[in-house]
Amino acid sequence: KDSGMAANALAYSRVWLRFADPETERPFARRALIDSMNFIRIYLLAGTALYILFGFLDARVGGNALTTIYIIRYAICCPILLTNFALSFTRYFEKIGQYVLALQMAASGLGVVAMTAVMPAPFNSNYYAGVIMVVIYCGSFIRVNFITTVLISMMLVAAYEISAVVLNPLSPIDLLSNNFFLLMATGAVQVVRVSLEGGVWTLLIGLFLHSVARGAETAPTAIRDLRVATEQTLHRDARRRSIIAKREEWRVTNVRHSTPLPGSG
Repeated sequence: KDSGMAANALAYSRVWLRFADPETERPFARRALIDSMNFIRIYLLAGTALYILFGFLDARVGGNALTTIYIIRYAICCPILLTNFALSFTRYFEKIGQYVLALQMAASGLGVVAMTAVMPAPFNSNYYAGVIMVVIYCGSFIRVNFITTVLISMMLVAAYEISAVVLNPLSPIDLLSNNFFLLMATGAVQVVRVSLEGGVWTLLIGLFLHSVARGAETAPTAIRDLRVATEQTLHRDARRRSIIAKREEWRVTNVRHSTPLPGSG
């Protein structure tokens, strides 16, 4: 019974990187956000600092559009990014955190796209790389929900197409080249995230269910321990050490019960 309850509660989609049961997903996502808060704040601040510093590059390539570019970067985008960082210190962030992080990704990405729409040639064809940086940074470091990351990435690509085709047209060869790298990089980021995170959670959940089935843990304890095990999942090295340590703990426990781990023969 405990094993069946745990299996239902911990059913996890490796495609969408979320639990099928909303009663598990909601508290888990909130707890994961809280446990990763220090890392999220660091990366929010570091990303905002980078966004500010790239203004020096604008000064070299902005030409006659420099004033407009600075308005986009410093009068519109940076206040949004700094406000989001400040919100992370409020008690409301626990409830609205994913909306704030999604805004961080959308605002920074659309800001870059807007710059490409006003920047003089040939530099307007080079700033598409900023969109790639936003997708990688926000999708990997500040923990934007995976489905939200995919949707915002698609929106940014579509916005760039409008800029590159209609607002500030590129040459056909530049458009083809930029689209190739932009689409490949954006897609690769999502695939890598699914591969890494999906594999990690499948391993953890499988081990928990094995422990429940062998009577080493009850279903509620397994679910609780799974949430605890995510406290440092933001850093890959920390995540790897956590998984190895937990696996070793289960190995010792199961040896005492004379039951092998899954796949150990």
